[in-house]
Amino acid sequence: MAIITREEASEVYIIPPHSRSENRIDVNRPTIGVDLSGYKVFTAHSDPNRNEIRQTIAKVARFMTYDNQCQHKRWIIMGDFNTANIPDPPRFPGCFAEKVAPRQMTHPNKKRPGTGTIIDYAIFGGPNSFKGTLQANTKTGDGSSDHWPVEILPK
Repeated sequence: MAIITREEASEVYIIPPHSRSENRIDVNRPTIGVDLSGYKVFTAHSDPNRNEIRQTIAKVARFMTYDNQCQHKRWIIMGDFNTANIPDPPRFPGCFAEKVAPRQMTHPNKKRPGTGTIIDYAIFGGPNSFKGTLQANTKTGDGSSDHWPVEILPK
């Protein structure tokens, strides 16, 4: 996993995996994040068979809410969540967390053109004083991936 940006990140975060069992090597991934333009941006790629995105989102939300250098900052976790059921983000006192999902499919079905699912989206959160709204847009087109990119912008 990687985060590629046009600007240099002022901080890099590595949140250890929540499962350390050697039997779970395929999903034993850390969550990585960077500090960009006032946001803490994290990426996620959940295993489609043993999906742990709920735990990953909760771990990032706890990291951003509890006493650490990131407290009182806006954050977003986005990526391939590998589930069409967008999990409800955890709620913490004084903080907000919202789902940000495109309306168009992000994972087209190559065998049945015009069909597909939305499995790439984001959870946006932070202190209530920073509450805002974001929108997600699928950038359709050809590419080498089996997913279409999702652009996240302020509303």
